[in-house]
Amino acid sequence: MLVANSVRSFSTTARRLAKKIQETVEGNVTTVSLVDVPEPRNKPRFKGFLAAKPENGKEPCSMCTCGLPVKLAYTDVLILEQFMREDGTVLPSEFTGLCDEQQQRLERCVMQAHWTGLFPDKTIPELDRTGWKRLPRYWKDDEDMFNPRLRVMPGNFYYIKRYNPRYDCKKDAAALFAKAVNKGIVKSPKRIAEQAKAQEESANAQPATKKKTTKGK
Repeated sequence: MLVANSVRSFSTTARRLAKKIQETVEGNVTTVSLVDVPEPRNKPRFKGFLAAKPENGKEPCSMCTCGLPVKLAYTDVLILEQFMREDGTVLPSEFTGLCDEQQQRLERCVMQAHWTGLFPDKTIPELDRTGWKRLPRYWKDDEDMFNPRLRVMPGNFYYIKRYNPRYDCKKDAAALFAKAVNKGIVKSPKRIAEQAKAQEESANAQPATKKKTTKGK
């Protein structure tokens, strides 16, 4: 019976530096070779867990340890699903292990993904989908949902009917009604009441005048 001892060796991957192709011509001979290029200092690199600075004395979370300029967005569906329950709600920070800043950003991105319609199988029934809210909405940043200014044309992605959401319909309707009353197209309720009162007074005054005329004869 033969027993072979298995030995496992651990090694780290070699550092991959940037290379460039260089051609050298010596007479009739052309030599092509790779030359190392020094990496720029402003190039983003992975800092690692130990290089990350703790915030308020707390250990950095998994999203803060990466120094790459990548920001979580509502379109990162596969990443968002890792922090969600089956019903589409977000897990608390005790389970996600994220800091307060990343947890709030995660919750905003998940809410934006629901509003955009990226989770049709995980949308909870309590989510309001009536009227214009059933249309998908899109954002450039996770904080755009708190921006009071409408950056799109009124009616696009926000409203079914294309009308100005800040349009004062009561004020305009009152102005149109006043023009119609002045032109005699429509009678105002005040004028109708005055005419009815005048007709009633004239009707009550007619019998009295008739009696006076008969007595005089």
